[in-house]
Amino acid sequence: MRLRLWALGLSALTASPVLADEPPKQTSIPAPATALSWATGRITSPETVDELKALQTKVKAVYQKSLPTTVGLLLGGQGGGSAGSGVIVSADGLVLTAAHVIGRPREAVAFVLADGRTVKGITLGLNSQNDSGMAKITDPPPKDFPGAKDGKWPFSEIGTSAELKKGQWIVSMGHPGGPKRDRPPPVRTGRFLSYDKASAPFRRNDLLCTDATLVGGDSGGPLFDLDGKVVGIHSEIGMTLDENRHVPTEKFKDEWDRMARGDILFFNRRSGGREQATKVTLNAKFDEKAKGAKVEELVDVNGSKGAAEKAGIEAGDVITKFNGFAVKSADDLANMLPSYKVGETVKVEVSRDGANITVDLKLADKAKK
Repeated sequence: MRLRLWALGLSALTASPVLADEPPKQTSIPAPATALSWATGRITSPETVDELKALQTKVKAVYQKSLPTTVGLLLGGQGGGSAGSGVIVSADGLVLTAAHVIGRPREAVAFVLADGRTVKGITLGLNSQNDSGMAKITDPPPKDFPGAKDGKWPFSEIGTSAELKKGQWIVSMGHPGGPKRDRPPPVRTGRFLSYDKASAPFRRNDLLCTDATLVGGDSGGPLFDLDGKVVGIHSEIGMTLDENRHVPTEKFKDEWDRMARGDILFFNRRSGGREQATKVTLNAKFDEKAKGAKVEELVDVNGSKGAAEKAGIEAGDVITKFNGFAVKSADDLANMLPSYKVGETVKVEVSRDGANITVDLKLADKAKK
């Protein structure tokens, strides 16, 4: 009875009479709870179930976005071939990968798409010191391929690895164990740990170190931030499951044009165990000050004409294009040459007395002094 009287007295004060055994009515309705979001740069762990779900939602969005852009690479060559991973970063099919995956420029490569289909392509430039490499899909995308439109490939945007913070969550894609036609590339997540120094044979600084779990076959695959932007490419992996290293995207940006045209910027024979393309020369001297590479002298080789003279190149010619790539200096030409093998025939465009002339040049060994 005391409880009922107390309740009645309380109801009189609130001017909302209720029976003692009815729940009191709320005078205001709280705003509905909103779904939690996960900040891309957050460096702490989820503290509640809702926060865990928010992180999971963010990772899932990155996975769905990057699935059609993550590819496997299958190469032939010496020793029975190799396999790795990569990521499409342009609508025309440019792929970022690791140097030790592609081995050397201008070799045929098959790309395995997320749905198991394969398309053809070619390897481009590489820098074994950074373990950075490029390749290119030469086939058009299948008409029903997710994200493809008007014959253009879906691609992932390149981000800035320099903005990563210690503890920041990242997403890793790739093909563990090598590409499998009946398995799309699995997603793994982890955290950015530090900028670290690589081990031999690369001996370079500023690699990204994460605790994302990676194994053989993931090499060359993409590392994403939670906005779905590529911030690194898998390099030194599989030594421990909780610490792997990745090439920062800045390494690619600094050398983009030269790698895209197929140059070898640095080669290390221990990188992937594949042979270096033979260095060759046009057997001529060049004027460093000329616009293009000016041929000042044609050099005989063991008493016979050199490769340049046989092709019809003359002293005074200015080489402006080498196999379709612009030549802006003698150094530019020298950087292109190691990307080709002795015996290959390339088209060389020269300027002679105001006219543009194109010749076929069969590359030969460097003249011995």
